Amino acid sequence: MDAFDQTPVDAAYAEFQAEYERKIQETALEHEKIAEENRARALEAMEQFKAERERLREAKIEANRSLEQATIEKLDADLVNENPWERVVSLVELESIKTKAAKRLAEARARGEISEEKKVELEEVDVNRMKQIFLQLKQEPLELTRGIESH
Repeated sequence: MDAFDQTPVDAAYAEFQAEYERKIQETALEHEKIAEENRARALEAMEQFKAERERLREAKIEANRSLEQATIEKLDADLVNENPWERVVSLVELESIKTKAAKRLAEARARGEISEEKKVELEEVDVNRMKQIFLQLKQEPLELTRGIESH
């Protein structure tokens, strides 16, 4: 074999190699462009997320402030109330635990979270007499019913 036979193969190989390198560079440029677009979209989405989170945070802060203000006003109103038993009744849970649990169970069954066969047993302490006394005291304080002057 002489040098003349080798030249077309080398030329074809060099041409193939140049074309291959060009395609690799084009692909790299495309990937770089796509990566830059993705970065821009990600930054935009991150800014949107931060803005939404800040908006929700501000809304929660405002809701907490209003709730706190309402609670303070209610406490102040309870302090000026002539009948202290009304405040006690507002602090005591008058609905029984069993009733509340039955309502929650019925709601869960309606949503399909709990099957009908499942039974839930709750122990309950009988506090009906205490509730009756609180309600009675709310309506007629001891000072009125027993003629006792407050200190």
